[in-house]
This record gives sequence, structure tokens and C-alpha cells, in this order.
Amino acid sequence: MDFIMFLLIAVSALFIGSVVIAILRGIGESLYEKAYDYLYPRPALSEEEMTEILHEAAEFVHSKQLPGENGDGFADYLGVSSQMINKRLKGK
Repeated sequence: MDFIMFLLIAVSALFIGSVVIAILRGIGESLYEKAYDYLYPRPALSEEEMTEILHEAAEFVHSKQLPGENGDGFADYLGVSSQMINKRLKGK
């Protein structure tokens, strides 16, 4: 009976400890991201640049779709626009 009680306490302590570690890790990652964003702000694109990039992405996706194709054009648009925005930001 004492051994079963010891196992129950040990498993409970391990579970509680792992939950506490997961919570502390999440808090640490969140604080790190906030500090990094504060110290190294990401460059921003102007409204005209964003409009131009999104228009180019829409034209690109529209030109690549085949007639009768039932693909998800919006998902393709999101992927292409994200890549084009990242490419433009790296150029700055």
C-alpha cells in the first residue's frame, strides 16, 4: 500500500512539474518575442507598396490558373502574396 501511494505521489509531482515547466516556457517565449520586437522593430511597407504587391500577386495567381481547374485560388494568393511581401522586406 505504501508503494502504491509513493507511485501516485511521484506521478502527480511529475505531472504538475511538467505543467509548470510548460507554462514558464510559454511565458518566457512570449517575453522574448515582445522584447525582440521592441528592440528590433520589423520594417514596414507603405500602403502603396502593399497595394502594388497584393495586386501583382493577384495577377500572378490569376494568370497561372487553368480553365476548368477547381484549385483553391485564394490559398495560392495568400502564399504568393506572403512570399512577395517577405521578398520586398528583405530588399529593404
